[in-house]
Amino acid sequence: MINTPLGMMNVDVYSNNINIKDILDIKITIDELPNKFGTLFEVDKRFKIQVYVRIIKDLNEELHIECKFNPINNVIDSGIRNGIDTGIESGENLDLKSWHYKSLKLSIEAEDGCSLYNRAVHSKDMPKRLEEYFDEKYCDGYILVNTPKYLDYGIRVSLPNLESGEYAIIMFGTAWINMTSPDIQDIYTWFVADVTMM
Repeated sequence: MINTPLGMMNVDVYSNNINIKDILDIKITIDELPNKFGTLFEVDKRFKIQVYVRIIKDLNEELHIECKFNPINNVIDSGIRNGIDTGIESGENLDLKSWHYKSLKLSIEAEDGCSLYNRAVHSKDMPKRLEEYFDEKYCDGYILVNTPKYLDYGIRVSLPNLESGEYAIIMFGTAWINMTSPDIQDIYTWFVADVTMM
């Protein structure tokens, strides 16, 4: 899918106990965007990933959509090993995780639970009935179970029992930069990977 400096990035769509091939229509689009956001935040590469899923037959369990990379063997291990440092850098309307290796920073972002809730409330590429799944309490600062999950090398968004004919679009953003001035440039991927601003 996307060849990053830390490994190949892919999108996986799956359900734990059901073969989804016969019950799901999936379209994944990847757009490389300008590597500069505004006049300040320039990175090496920047991508927007959209995952469109439409249900053909009722899905009676959660559907998982993951954006993750497969680390290059000699570069990364989990946590702070072999020079890699990972961190969660979430903010308003986004869940973001980053990986640092030497002067490189790679970030992957997904909309947070509040954004997904608001999309469901307004039926914006998300079934309205899912507003109960995402729950507006998250928007008031409560921690919600049904928000994106951070993985060792990516982010997962889960959707509940989708019904025949329903569809949803899940968006991810990713960006990376080889930093020459880390004190200044460390925030750049946070801004340019934000799908709410793409």
